[in-house]
Amino acid sequence: MPGRHSKLTSMGSDKTQIDSRKLPRDGMVLFVMLVVVVTQQCSPYSPKTHFDPPIEISPTYSKVAESAEIRGQWWKEFGSPELDTLISQVLKQNLSLRQALHRVSQAKAMVDRNYAGKLPDVSGELAVSRAQTVMAVGNLPPQTTVSNQFGLTVAASYEVDVWQKISSQIDAAQLDVDASEMDRQALAVTLVGQTVDAYLTVAEQKQLLDLLHAQITVNKTYQELLEVRFSNGLASMVEVLQQRQQVATLTARLPTVTSQLEIAQNQLSILVGKMPTDTGDINVTTLPTLPDRLAIGVPTDLLRHRPDLRSAEIRIAAADHRVAAAVADRFPVLRLTGRTGFSDKELSTFFESWIWNIGASIAASIFDGGRRAAEVERAKAQVEELLWGYGQQILVAVREVEDALALEMGHRQRFDALTLQRNLANRTMEEARLRYVQGLSDYLTVLTALRSLQQVEQEMLTTQRQILSARVQLNRALGGMWIADKDAASTPPKAEKQ
Repeated sequence: MPGRHSKLTSMGSDKTQIDSRKLPRDGMVLFVMLVVVVTQQCSPYSPKTHFDPPIEISPTYSKVAESAEIRGQWWKEFGSPELDTLISQVLKQNLSLRQALHRVSQAKAMVDRNYAGKLPDVSGELAVSRAQTVMAVGNLPPQTTVSNQFGLTVAASYEVDVWQKISSQIDAAQLDVDASEMDRQALAVTLVGQTVDAYLTVAEQKQLLDLLHAQITVNKTYQELLEVRFSNGLASMVEVLQQRQQVATLTARLPTVTSQLEIAQNQLSILVGKMPTDTGDINVTTLPTLPDRLAIGVPTDLLRHRPDLRSAEIRIAAADHRVAAAVADRFPVLRLTGRTGFSDKELSTFFESWIWNIGASIAASIFDGGRRAAEVERAKAQVEELLWGYGQQILVAVREVEDALALEMGHRQRFDALTLQRNLANRTMEEARLRYVQGLSDYLTVLTALRSLQQVEQEMLTTQRQILSARVQLNRALGGMWIADKDAASTPPKAEKQ
């Protein structure tokens, strides 16, 4: 019938079963050994072990040209033991990383599952039956016979991996393990970046709170002086109200900053696998010193340093091995079978009735409607899809580095400009205060200068944080951190049941 899988059986069927009485045992053994030796290493498709990027990669980045090895634990450049401890906790306790460990374990189990195809399938059967039969001959009374049947058999079958189909499936599964491990590493890079960002947010918001309180104190001092001058008829109520408004404006920012601080602390708790209510005290109160400029290497280094790109390339190789398996599936399958045991009607002579048979069969598809050929084309198309996706990932990776470089450079330039602006604002404030005391100008000039100075101070803090965030983004884009085995659990912990 069209579309059905047919078998061409040369040996092993009921009609052509090899009779051990006609074929010498040595002849059967020689036949099996000859088939295995001659055909075991044949493969109709040779998968690749390495895939070059489908795009041309720029030799250097647009901002820098030097090449250097990327530091592994890049967060240590911030010089914070507290941050080091947090990251160590994240790598050991983060729930998403534990999930990733179990995904690696699943991939390893698939290797074992596929490897089972290389081994014989052995089964045993113990059977006991009792039957009654009635036989009538002519006019004679029917004869009733009751009989027992006892059987104990062991059967084995083995598929000879002639075309390396099973081997290709095993290799693909092992590559899936490697890719899953790289995915785990990529997740770790992301989580480390998120931890550093949240830690910097805590530092920024605490420092901003201190700055706001200091600015409020300064403004309250000016407010008290104005109120004294107003009571002496030396200042107007408008000037007093303007100064009070400035104090209120700064005070209104405090709740927002406090909430941002709490949100960052909650995020750190989640990252270390704890409830938000279990947030511990983060001792950092100021942003760390701006790190030196980083020697970032060249774009091709990303292929080695970024685990997500490593994973993408490995998955292409795994898909190519599945092409080999799909091609091999179109070729005949050679199976060896054997069966032995005991079968008798009486237990007393059961172990004297030894039975056995061995056989071999070759099964091939005559017509399957093009299903296997279509599977080969699908597998090849998947390789091409993954290859071009790999190219897209490389483009995005290079863009992320370029973006981070541009951000850091821009923020550094802005910080330098703000430093100059703060110096000028300090001088302006001093001059405005002296002129007001001397009666040469009104208080609005002082208030404007004060607002400008305090605004610049806040912007400098924000820009300092932006430089640090750009550095975090750059290190994440470079992929310059892979987890060492000592930094994270090598075996996934079991979930505790409540």
